[in-house]
Amino acid sequence: MLRLLRVTRTVPVLLCSSRWTVPVLLCSSPRTVSTRRMSSSGARLVVWSSRGCVAYLSPRPWTPGSVLLEPDPAGALGTSVFDLAEDVYLSLLLGARAVSRLLCERLGVRRCALVSRPQPHRPPHVQVLPLHGLGAEWRPHLAADEEFNPSDPGYCTSKSAPRWTDERLTELQGRVRAALPDPGAPPDFTFLGEDPDVRGEELQWRVWDDPGHVSVLTPFPNTPGLTVVVPRRPLSSDIFSLEEPDYVSLVRAARTSALLLLRGLGASGVGMIFEGFEIDYAHVKLMPLFSSCSSGDVSPCPSFYSSYPGFVSSEDGPEASAEGLRALQTQLTSESTTSS
Repeated sequence: MLRLLRVTRTVPVLLCSSRWTVPVLLCSSPRTVSTRRMSSSGARLVVWSSRGCVAYLSPRPWTPGSVLLEPDPAGALGTSVFDLAEDVYLSLLLGARAVSRLLCERLGVRRCALVSRPQPHRPPHVQVLPLHGLGAEWRPHLAADEEFNPSDPGYCTSKSAPRWTDERLTELQGRVRAALPDPGAPPDFTFLGEDPDVRGEELQWRVWDDPGHVSVLTPFPNTPGLTVVVPRRPLSSDIFSLEEPDYVSLVRAARTSALLLLRGLGASGVGMIFEGFEIDYAHVKLMPLFSSCSSGDVSPCPSFYSSYPGFVSSEDGPEASAEGLRALQTQLTSESTTSS
């Protein structure tokens, strides 16, 4: 059931994960293996590449094995993935899907999350985060605390926040829909499943739909205008595991919805998260970013989570050791398919 869209919700299991101040190495004695080399990568430790996309280890991982992906050649500093041409955007998101499968295979994790947020000192990019410590069976998780930011805090997070009033949600819905070609067009409540949310049988604040997807303001936004994009057909919450046509269709719908939020709300940017542990149903979170005199790209004290804490964040962690990163690069790029 789509609790993200509901007026009320059931609180899932809370995870209280250890919060570290220094990185933990994922592998001890790395095998002696050849690694891929890319002359254009400079000091970056590349773990995967394809035509038009390169992936390298984050030098300041929020969780072990965080990987950054950028278009190749990289875009302009400070721009968003939603500023990219659609074909470049899709290539980057398909690259993230391939990297998530690599991380699952080599690190022994069951799922990965995606986080994207424009940053002034970086080209457009996405980050793939391995979700360590999950069991084989899906169960819902939430962070141990809530967080609400009325303006851009310098990062985006998947944490939930207290419920907004119907009046505030309706006002924001009107602003977003005013940017549609036909704001008064009746919604399409077609749904290929049993859930009443997409069928419009429960109170909701829909801002966009097409024949395959629906975008709705969540009543529990951690920033104004947080929007959830869902397919009309029930699909797995593990977005990276979707069949390629379903995956491409969903990330294309997310791009269309993000561009609508930029126009309708006058946001300075939009963050994007795939995670999938509040509801077992495919959904993308889009977070409008609103500048303020005090907002910027200065994150709080760097945090590092050795296992999945019930949320993800675009924050950088502490600087990782060069030795640990090189060992991890070897683990991910070895010709062997066996994880250590």
